[in-house]
Amino acid sequence: MPTKITVPTIHLNGTDAATLADQNSHANRAVNAAIKALVDAMPNARDYYTQGDEAHLAATNEWADRLTRLRSVKDELTLLTEAIVEQKEARECRKAGK
Repeated sequence: MPTKITVPTIHLNGTDAATLADQNSHANRAVNAAIKALVDAMPNARDYYTQGDEAHLAATNEWADRLTRLRSVKDELTLLTEAIVEQKEARECRKAGK
């Protein structure tokens, strides 16, 4: 997971908070679908045994690395969406005088 995510500032001249949150939520769902598809595509040993003993292990390690990267992107999008929603709620509270 990244140490820092740059969150957009919600203001009158920029994209509204609902759109930003929706865009990032949509991207998050798409990455989640990719994760599910990748899990379904886990390497099967019978597809590699003709290449030698190490081929399936190598393919599995590469697959796991791809899965880790996708999960990292999903985590980033989740953090970004949450930060946008928190910023939106804080703005609404200030407007309401709370």
